[in-house]
Amino acid sequence: VRRSAVRALGEMRDEGALDGLIKALANDDEETRQVAAWALGEIESEQSVAALMRALIDSSRDVRKTVLWALAEIEDERSIDVIIEATADPDENVREMAIHALMEYKRRDIEAAFIRSLSDDSEDVREIAALGLGEYESDRAVQALGTTLLNDSSMDVRAHAAYALGEIGTEKAILILEKALEDDNAEVRKAATRALIQVDFSDDWYHKDRSDRDVDIDDFANVVVGVGEEIADVAVATISMIAEKLVSPELDAIVTHATERSLDSIDWEEIEEAVADALDEIDEEIDESITVALIAIVKANPDGRAGRKALRALKNSDHPDARAFIKKYKN
Repeated sequence: VRRSAVRALGEMRDEGALDGLIKALANDDEETRQVAAWALGEIESEQSVAALMRALIDSSRDVRKTVLWALAEIEDERSIDVIIEATADPDENVREMAIHALMEYKRRDIEAAFIRSLSDDSEDVREIAALGLGEYESDRAVQALGTTLLNDSSMDVRAHAAYALGEIGTEKAILILEKALEDDNAEVRKAATRALIQVDFSDDWYHKDRSDRDVDIDDFANVVVGVGEEIADVAVATISMIAEKLVSPELDAIVTHATERSLDSIDWEEIEEAVADALDEIDEEIDESITVALIAIVKANPDGRAGRKALRALKNSDHPDARAFIKKYKN
């Protein structure tokens, strides 16, 4: 009955219930304390912050986790220091919630907490910490994410680090993402490709003298075509990124050479059939990447053999983006 009453107070979101809910945080019953923390988060009153902060020493991990959720809902900067301390909690679920809570703020000491959490034993904690660092453009954030992207044992953590580096989008971040295109795992290569696609390559630094870049056409072509069965969701997506983003005159020649060489080596009739069949069978994410990549190929080389083949595949596709592109292309 007591728990139900506490929950009802939270659902009413009545600040007049604060005193009772704060008292309930010290109740002997664990579930009552947890419901009280939830209710205080629902009310979102700054008056309850001090009590919630004290409750972070609760013996129950579920209570501590709910307290962190409540503090994140209230978003009072007074709680930042205790939330940072909670990133070292003995329980990984509490640490995960603490990292989630810190994403509501942006401070240098929070950045440091995210970086420390990239070494956490929990993959979930490392994934969220990587996403949190995507809000920071400092060299140390890029360096930490780069180390994670190139070395973490979890493909999911590496993929999250790639996304975060794409959000940052600085020169150093892009150079690291380019290295990740050679990751042993297809999902990580795909994440790095998507991150590069999202980068704004209009920045002046990208179009400065790039003679210091060691670009080897053979290596480049191998990256594009060297993933075998992953051609639909990785190799073609890589070509998409290149065709739409790398627009400097120096690289245009390299892109043209590599694209013609790699795409001409593909059995396009077989690819067309595979794309047509796959659009009805594979998941939406891969479906989308195939369509985007084929559109990019048409844009990059509409009169070439690859462009004509890609256009034919799009015409045979039922994907809404493909239909919209074909309609626009005809006009």
